Amino acid sequence: MTENEIRDVADDRTSAFLDVEQVAHTLVARLNSLEQEANHYSTAAAHLDEAAQATRELTAALRKVGDGAAEALSVVASVGGPEIVRRLSSLETNGSKRSAHLLTRVNLAVVMAGTAALLALVAVIVAFVT
Repeated sequence: MTENEIRDVADDRTSAFLDVEQVAHTLVARLNSLEQEANHYSTAAAHLDEAAQATRELTAALRKVGDGAAEALSVVASVGGPEIVRRLSSLETNGSKRSAHLLTRVNLAVVMAGTAALLALVAVIVAFVT
């Protein structure tokens, strides 16, 4: 083998090594990016769990308030005046409507949070695949 042929083989091997090294650097960068995405997803999931728990607690509290209001209305109705009963009935109706509206909004927030978590999961999967 001539000196030029030996130099060409060495250059080819050096070039191949540099290509492999570049691929390794790219792989490390993508793995770091994937790790960051996974951490973001984990954080989002934790926040969603907290929001879901707070929503359950709020719903339970609203039910207690509604039950208390109904009981108070029954007591007032049994104690006295038709005008008091009429006004309290009106307040109860408005309160029920507002509670239903609030529960609808809370349910919407939970659905939106779940959708956000699902989208985050899809983003992680896409990041991992690419």
